[in-house]
Amino acid sequence: MSISKIVKPRMGKNIFHPSIHLFTNYWLADQVTVAAKGIKKLIFGDENAATYYKGPDGCAQLAVQTEFTVSEFSSHSKVSDAFDLLDQRLDALFDEGIAVHLLLPVHDLPADNWQGVDWNALKTDWPGATFDPYQPFINDTVNGNKCGYDVVSEFFHKPIIEHLIETGRMQNLAVIYLMNEFGYPSNTILDSADNWGGAGNWMEIRAEALANTAERILSNGRKFAVSTVPVGLKFATLTSQNTGWTPRSKDYPDQLANILGLMSENKDVFAFDLYFTEDDLYDESDRNRIEPFLSMFELGFFEIGESGLLCKGGPGQFEQGSRTSSKDIVGACDYWSEAQGYNLFAWNVSSPDQGCYSITNASGVTFSDAEGEGIGIWDLFIRATGNEDKLILPRGLKAFFILHFVVDMIFAIPLMFFPHETLSLFGMNVAGTLFPRLVAAALFGIGGISFLAHSADKESYKNLLTMKNIWSISALIAITLAIVELNSYSSRPFYSMLLVFFTFFAFAIVWIYYRWKISK
Repeated sequence: MSISKIVKPRMGKNIFHPSIHLFTNYWLADQVTVAAKGIKKLIFGDENAATYYKGPDGCAQLAVQTEFTVSEFSSHSKVSDAFDLLDQRLDALFDEGIAVHLLLPVHDLPADNWQGVDWNALKTDWPGATFDPYQPFINDTVNGNKCGYDVVSEFFHKPIIEHLIETGRMQNLAVIYLMNEFGYPSNTILDSADNWGGAGNWMEIRAEALANTAERILSNGRKFAVSTVPVGLKFATLTSQNTGWTPRSKDYPDQLANILGLMSENKDVFAFDLYFTEDDLYDESDRNRIEPFLSMFELGFFEIGESGLLCKGGPGQFEQGSRTSSKDIVGACDYWSEAQGYNLFAWNVSSPDQGCYSITNASGVTFSDAEGEGIGIWDLFIRATGNEDKLILPRGLKAFFILHFVVDMIFAIPLMFFPHETLSLFGMNVAGTLFPRLVAAALFGIGGISFLAHSADKESYKNLLTMKNIWSISALIAITLAIVELNSYSSRPFYSMLLVFFTFFAFAIVWIYYRWKISK
C-alpha cells in the first residue's frame, strides 16, 4: 500500500522514517516545495510519488529534518513574521506528504542584544565550540548570570512550540530537537580548568554542567509541548578526546548515562549523528559507548540524527570526496538496528561543485551524482516494509484500473440483462442471447478483476497488464475484421463499431504504456 500524504508522522514500532536533512534557513515556501519535489524525484523517480508505504514487515514514512534557527527567529522585529515563515516552510513539506523532524538549534548567535543579552560577549567569554557557543551551567543562574541556553529556551523554544500547538502543526511533526550535537564536537573546544574555577576535576564538573543544562532544556521543552510531540537532543562524537561526555571514573558518575537515563524515562528522542570513514564504517567506538543505553529507549525514540561518509571541510567549503553509497546507508541502519529513523545529511547548496553532501537546492537542482544516495533511501523503504513489490507502482495506474472497471460495467450490465435492447441502440441485431451474454460475462470478469486487484502487488499488476494487453489487441483485431465486412460505412453499426474500436484502442495504449513502465 502506498499513499501520497503523511500517515505516520511519528516513528515507532514497525514505523521507520527514511529522511533527509534539508537546511531551509531563510528559504521561501516555493523554494522548499521545489527542493521537496527534488528529493522525491531522487528517491522514487517521480516528484509526485507517494511518501508512505506499507508491507508485511512494517511501514515507512518519508521525512525531512529541517532547521529553524534562533538567529533567523531573533532577526525579525515581529515574532509573527518569524512564525509566518516557519509555517509556510512546514506547510510546503506537509503538502508534499513529508513528515518533519524539526530542529530548533541554539548554536547560531541570536541578533545583537536580543532579550537584552550581549550574545557576542557571552560567546567571547567562552573558548567556544561550534555547537556549544556558551558555557553550560550546573544551575540556570550562576553568580547572577543567566545561562544562555536557558534564555534561548524561554524566548525561542517556548513561543515556537506553543505556536505550533495552537496552529495544529504539531500533528505532522515527528520530534522537536532542542539542541544540536550538544557536548563539544571533536577538536572544537578549547576550555580549561580556568573556565571551571580552577578545580582539578574540572572535566567532571564540565560534564555535570552539560548534563544539567541538557536536562533543564529538555524539561522546559516537555513542559512547553504538553505531550503533543516528543522533544529530543542530538549528540555526536561521544568518545573523541574533546567531547564533554568523555570523562568517567569510578569516583564520579557518568553524566552521559545520567542524561540518557532521564531521556529514556521521559520518552525524549535520542538522536546520534553518525559520520563515518571508510576505515571505520559506522563508528564502532561511539557504538560501544552508546550501546549499553540503547535498550532503555522504546522503539521510535532513538534515531540516526544525521549520517554520511565524512567529507573534509565545512559548509560552503566541503572538499569533493566519495559519495555516501546505498550500501553505506543500509549498512549504517543494520549496524545501528535500534534506530527507527535515518537522516541522510544533505548540505543543499547553490552551485554543483560544493562537495560530497550536495543533494538538492532551492533552485530545483538535484545533483546527478547523488543518485546512489537516492537509491539508498529507497532501499530503506524496502528494508522497513519487507516487500519491494508492494511498494511503488507508476502514478495513475490504479486509477485506470478503476476506470476500466466502470467502463466494463457500463457495457456488461445491460448486455447481460437486456441484450436485444442494448444491441439495437448500436444498430445491431443478433439472433439469440447466448453470445451477447457471453461477451457480458467476459466484461464482468475482466472489469471485476480490475476492481478487486487494484491494490495488488507489482508482480500481479504485471500479469494483469499482460492479460489486458492480449484482450485489448484481440478485441481490436475482431472489431477491425467486423468493420471490413460491413456493407455500409455510413450506417449506425459502423459508427458504433468505431466507438467501440477507439475505446479499446485507448485502453490498449494505456495498458501497453504501463506494462512498459512497470517493467522499467
